[in-house]
Amino acid sequence: MAFSVEQNGEDVGRGFGVSDVVPGEGLALREWRRQNAIRLEEKEKKEKEMRMQIIEEADEYKVEFYKKREVNVENKKAINYK
Repeated sequence: MAFSVEQNGEDVGRGFGVSDVVPGEGLALREWRRQNAIRLEEKEKKEKEMRMQIIEEADEYKVEFYKKREVNVENKKAINYK
């Protein structure tokens, strides 16, 4: 299936038609897309690192929470036993 720039007489796609692209902008557009792809990749990498850090901190928090809870349970048992 071939894709066309126009469907039903309307431009579709990236918001500009073939006639809107000035000759010579092709190189600049390709360079912008390349730089944009690099920026997006770096952004995704940072987001993944932050997500992993948040998960690690949450796991540490859960461990500490359950330790404190266990201590509280033991203290309550001791108090109720007396």
